[in-house]
Amino acid sequence: MLKREINTLNAADSSSTVYTCYFTYINALLSSTPTQSPDYSGALSTLQKVQSIARSRGDKQITTLALATRLQVLMRAELWELVGETCESVEEALGFTFEEQDGQRDTQQTDGATNQSVSVIMPTESQESTSSSSATDPTPLFLCMKIHVLMLSILYHTRISNSKLASARLGALHDVLDSDALENFPSGVLQVTLTAGPPFHLNVTHPRILYELAFLVSGVCKRDVVGRKPKRKIFVKEGLGVCEEVEKLVTMSLLGSIRDMQKVEERLNKIRADGLCEMVSICVMRSEFDEAEASLSNLIAHTRSTNLFQAYAPQITLLSAYLCHALGQTSRALDCYRSAAYVDRSSEKGFVRLAARVGEVVLRIGQGEEENEQEVQEMTVQVIKECKAHGAQFEAVGRILEAILAREIIEIKKSLKSALEQVTRSLDNHLRALILALMANMYLLTASDHAQLMLKTCQQLASGLGAPEDKANELVNGGSVVGNVPLGLWVGEKFLELYRRAGKESKARRQAELNTGIQSAMDRILQRSEKETTEDVSGETTVGDCLPSDGMEVDGGDEGQSDEDEFDRMDESK
Repeated sequence: MLKREINTLNAADSSSTVYTCYFTYINALLSSTPTQSPDYSGALSTLQKVQSIARSRGDKQITTLALATRLQVLMRAELWELVGETCESVEEALGFTFEEQDGQRDTQQTDGATNQSVSVIMPTESQESTSSSSATDPTPLFLCMKIHVLMLSILYHTRISNSKLASARLGALHDVLDSDALENFPSGVLQVTLTAGPPFHLNVTHPRILYELAFLVSGVCKRDVVGRKPKRKIFVKEGLGVCEEVEKLVTMSLLGSIRDMQKVEERLNKIRADGLCEMVSICVMRSEFDEAEASLSNLIAHTRSTNLFQAYAPQITLLSAYLCHALGQTSRALDCYRSAAYVDRSSEKGFVRLAARVGEVVLRIGQGEEENEQEVQEMTVQVIKECKAHGAQFEAVGRILEAILAREIIEIKKSLKSALEQVTRSLDNHLRALILALMANMYLLTASDHAQLMLKTCQQLASGLGAPEDKANELVNGGSVVGNVPLGLWVGEKFLELYRRAGKESKARRQAELNTGIQSAMDRILQRSEKETTEDVSGETTVGDCLPSDGMEVDGGDEGQSDEDEFDRMDESK
């Protein structure tokens, strides 16, 4: 019906009528049903027609709106090779210019390979008056599009592991939000003035959704979880606090229906669920197991009370696997990994499914299953292919798995160096610590000085993964050991080995004392795991009890020299 209506439109129809028909048709193409998937190709071709019509009628706001919508469609369709160019075009149309410190324009490549500083240049008053595009006009529509486009751009540059470009856009997003831009469309309905005819009314994302989503996007952008107050955790924690503010009422349009209000509430509930998922993962990486268990319990309670449990069952099961894996409950972690991959079987390219398969492979390799060595190797090869096809941070994970399977020392070095470069660009110090540990282990017997440098960096990262906010709470003598205990213990044992080999008895004795304290912390973790495993037989409801059955459908900080330079010098010294 909508397509027939569009075919009957002519030049005599008002611009408002034309745009309403086209954008309603685009929404219909992007909607998905159990029997029909979104038609991204049709939506993109329709958006090109809207741009042509808007240019011919002189409606620059609608031209930019169509371009911003194209960016959203490309990201939903995962056409990443076209996202970079479109992202740059729509940012220019909205008046943003992201430049390097040397003044040269930054060309955003899909590999995200840039190590130079990036800054955002906001348009000046003279630029606003002479700009060929009216994108810098402070209209509610352009303010709304700026927020949307910056969020999409942040997620894209985070995906390609370019933290500097993502951080520059995050700063611009915070500037726009601090200027009270959300107050320009409090009800989520905009009235766009056109060059001719009546105004065009447009429903946009509700400002309350954008406000809470900004915290989640900020947390996702900041990948680093090392330190006493990592920004990633701060943003997510503040976002969850905003979600719990019940005194903030959601303002709706007078013409809004009950269904519109329900949609806003559903999105807010999903944002809170995503924030809780992020908090669990952060706490697991920082070895804050009490907080991780509390957040996981809140996530399960929240999703069950809001009828979202079936949709979030794969993520919840995967997070449970991560927590069990970190606590040393390998048997239960393996079951959760396999369950998460099974529950997310509806999507062959799903993030949860691939992450669960990676976790299962890593766990089985760590256990050293000699009787199933061939099976594990075949599964690892398949997972490596899937990681490379998925891209993003999975590519670095695939490189690590390649290094584990490689037989030649040159291939191992090449894979680890490639992975290290990517995680360094993304500031993912959690994964960087693992890579440094693998690299240091290669040089223990051949280049002990270089191995010690890497072990020291790895030790610092391990200690930072869980450092308390207040230094006074960190007990040293006879107290609790903070950070990643298994990694810290491994590094300590390697240091002890190097000191004894070099004949440094005093350092070896001190290191042995430190290792004893770390081993005690490791024993406490294992005792805790045994205690929790015993308590599981009490009959309480667990995550596995809530998972769908087989026949049930599921609803949808660098310090000093870089690690790469140090790695290159090791190769030259050989």
